[in-house]
Amino acid sequence: MGRVTERRRVIRIRDGAVSERPDTLVAEEPLEIRLNGKPLAITMRTPGDDFALAAGFLVSEGVLGAADELRNIVYCAGATADGSNTYNVVDVSTAPGVALPDITLERNVYTTSSCGLCGKASLDAVRTTARWAIDDDPGGSALPRSG
Repeated sequence: MGRVTERRRVIRIRDGAVSERPDTLVAEEPLEIRLNGKPLAITMRTPGDDFALAAGFLVSEGVLGAADELRNIVYCAGATADGSNTYNVVDVSTAPGVALPDITLERNVYTTSSCGLCGKASLDAVRTTARWAIDDDPGGSALPRSG
């Protein structure tokens, strides 16, 4: 199976008939994103492409603005009490000179697999916290503009 899928017993109801059988389901696990060794955020994801997810998150948060601002991304060992690697923690190292956000215990970053607009009170709230300018299109969606 691997980490991307899991076998689980499911109950199937079809036309009033109930049956139980094993099925393959997509797995979901937490991913802690650290920035230069300090915890920044936790998100849920299907394992795989974790480095792209972490980099994309940092771009959307305005921490990274260009590829050369990223030094590297690695999995962290010691994510469990016994020191084994669960592959659920990544550390993103930035290039020298990249301005970092204030990372304190008070920082709460809620992450989901949605586009990032959910939970915002208004598009103005998105504009004031994003590194990128926002253009409103006639269809009502907000599209990032990088230049």
